Amino acid sequence: MNSSLKLHEEGALEEEIERILDQHLIKYPDDVEAWVRLSVLVFESPIGDFEKSINCLRKAVEVKPDYLEALLILMRMQNYIYREIEEDLYKLLHKKSKRKSQITFFKRNVKEKKKPG
Repeated sequence: MNSSLKLHEEGALEEEIERILDQHLIKYPDDVEAWVRLSVLVFESPIGDFEKSINCLRKAVEVKPDYLEALLILMRMQNYIYREIEEDLYKLLHKKSKRKSQITFFKRNVKEKKKPG
């Protein structure tokens, strides 16, 4: 069996890429592309670390608040994991997106903020 295929099957390849991205982001914490790549990597199997994935996307948005790709992926992941989307995130995406229909689809899962009572 090809050694790289074996690494992939055992999850070692993904873990090595995760380690490299983690080190890169320590040195370059403003690299939004790396935050998004790490988020997608750890979201999928065999790693499946949803919390880290969401946190990586939040960091990308913190660095670049108008980064539409990160915002959209974050919304989709929130919808997948929690079956709900933060109201502020939905409103921001709806405002920034040129394809409103892609965003409006998720409106039913928006978790509205509780109003102080």
